[in-house]
Amino acid sequence: MGRENSGQLVRYAVSSMSHKCAKSVHVTRLSAIMVLMGLTLCARGEERVAFGPIPFRTQNPLYLQMLGPSPSGTRVLGEGRTMVRFDLNSSNMLELDTNWDGDEVRIDMELTRLSMTYCHGLGSDVELSVEIPFLYGAGGSFDHLIEEFHQLFGLPNGRRELVADNRFEYTIRSADAVIYELPRLRPEMGDIAVGIRRLLWAQEAGAPAAAWSFRCKLPTGDPALGTGSGGVDAGLGLALEKTVSRWSWYVNFDLVAVSKHELIGDFHKSGIFAWLLAAEYGFGSTMSATVQVQGSTPLLRAVDVPAWGGPPVDIVFGVQGRGSLGGRELVWRAAFQEDLYPDGPAVDVGIMLSAGLQF
Repeated sequence: MGRENSGQLVRYAVSSMSHKCAKSVHVTRLSAIMVLMGLTLCARGEERVAFGPIPFRTQNPLYLQMLGPSPSGTRVLGEGRTMVRFDLNSSNMLELDTNWDGDEVRIDMELTRLSMTYCHGLGSDVELSVEIPFLYGAGGSFDHLIEEFHQLFGLPNGRRELVADNRFEYTIRSADAVIYELPRLRPEMGDIAVGIRRLLWAQEAGAPAAAWSFRCKLPTGDPALGTGSGGVDAGLGLALEKTVSRWSWYVNFDLVAVSKHELIGDFHKSGIFAWLLAAEYGFGSTMSATVQVQGSTPLLRAVDVPAWGGPPVDIVFGVQGRGSLGGRELVWRAAFQEDLYPDGPAVDVGIMLSAGLQF
């Protein structure tokens, strides 16, 4: 190993030590969320109609090539009702990780994901959905702003001081060869997902509402362009929901079976288990604030660095509201995401804007 590579490893090691010291901040934050979740059980009063969790999924560009869980509550559209929703996610990530064996992950980009979701109610308790995503990756134009944000709130900086701003890099190497590399991520359609969701039972005194879901991802994207895996994935989910007075809380569990990726099939697992905890507080009937913690077991393997094989864990803060547009019901959302496990594959920071019309 040359002097340059040795020096780089030393810089990574020193940066990693300070990086991990900040984990206590995230542990404290997560503990506060758990307390907030517990407080929902203490609320009393009349029930209200809740919005549900923010439909935010892990934005790592490799995870987006596979089927991922879409957070949801238990409520479904009524018979004959239709909803068309547009979700815009913009995220910034910098993953620089290596080990002494020569394995290396270098992902530095801003990723934009725009998706259209069509939902239609069948009967009183069944809902069908189709999601069509589009992906685009570019250099990190907000790199400097994010550094200042992290410094302001004492958050880990993710080794951003080691690289220049506004770069695009998407490379994964093993000791023997380049595993995956893209010189750019141009705007392209990703893999389409179709799903069905059914209400199992409504909320009763002392018992939360429950719903199950099944989703399937179709190979409409292109693995060579970074927009799909080239295979069919399937997932089964369970959602629990309870509303008491102004508070609503949610729990999601998902099992996802992942088919072999055409290009990196030897470097990912055949499935993941995903989870979500969320609490929502309503400001009347037209607006609410939501906080949720979500994550999954690691999807990627065989490259022994946390940025590749660690678990993604996100915390999401958001507001949701409803109004009317052209005589139709409008539901809107705005959310902010931060990774809770800095060494893992979750993106550093992200925002989400969403708007949907019901017919």
